[in-house]
Amino acid sequence: MNAITPPTPERVADLLAGGDNDYHDGNDWWPSISTTGNVVDIAITPVGEDYETKLPKVHFQAHVFQVTPAPPVAAEGVELAADIARELAYTSVGKAYEGWTVVEREDIDTTRWKSHHWLVIRNEQGQHYGANYSKGLTEYQDTRPWEGDTIACFEAVSRQTTVVQSHSWVTRTALINLHDWDELIFGGFYCTHCTPDDTDDPDDNVMWPCPSLRAAGVTDEEAIKLIAARRAAVTEKSRRDAQGEAGAR
Repeated sequence: MNAITPPTPERVADLLAGGDNDYHDGNDWWPSISTTGNVVDIAITPVGEDYETKLPKVHFQAHVFQVTPAPPVAAEGVELAADIARELAYTSVGKAYEGWTVVEREDIDTTRWKSHHWLVIRNEQGQHYGANYSKGLTEYQDTRPWEGDTIACFEAVSRQTTVVQSHSWVTRTALINLHDWDELIFGGFYCTHCTPDDTDDPDDNVMWPCPSLRAAGVTDEEAIKLIAARRAAVTEKSRRDAQGEAGAR
C-alpha cells in the first residue's frame, strides 16, 4: 500500500498549476502557470478568434495557505446576565467562564472619560457572539462594563478572512541569500527556500536558480559562478582550519 501524501500549501499550489498552457475556450485565454513554494504565478494572454490577435499579457498571483474550517454561525443573538458578561469583559482571551470562552477583545475608541471595546465570545457549541461595551478610565468615572444593566445583548457573528497584499523591497544580494541552494545526491541543485521542508518526492524539489531568482535576472552562467565562489570559500576555510590545527600541535 502506498503512503498517503499529505496536502501542503506547496503541493496544492502545484495542483492548481496543472492547467499550464491549456487553452481556455470559454474566455479565449492562453494561461501560463508556475509555482514557487506556495505561490502560484498566473499569466493570461487573451487571444482573438483568429488565434493571432492578442491583448497584452496580464499577471496574477495566488497564495495558497491552510485555513481552519469556518465555525458554525448562530441564527440569532443571545442575552447574558450582565454580571456574567461583565466578568467575561475582564477575562483573558482564551479563558472560559460559565461555559463561555473569550475569543477576541478589541479596543475600538477612547473618549475623555471612557474606553470603548468589542468583545467576541464562543459558546460550547462553537457559535460566536459579539457585543460592544465601555468602561471608565479614571477613579472618578469608575464605570464597569454594562454598569446599571441587568442584561447584556450579544449579536451572532461570523468569522471573515481578509487577505492583505503587502510589498517589501529587498536587494538582489538579499534575494540570492534568501533563496539559498544545496546539492542533490543524484545531481543538480535545489532551492532550500522554495522546496518544502517535508518533501520526500524528488519531483517536489524546486530547482535552483528558482523562479524568483530567474525573475531577478539570475542566469545559469551567474549561478555557476555563485556555486564556484561558495565552493572556493569552503575550500579556503578548510585549508585555514587545517593550518590552525597544525600550528596548535
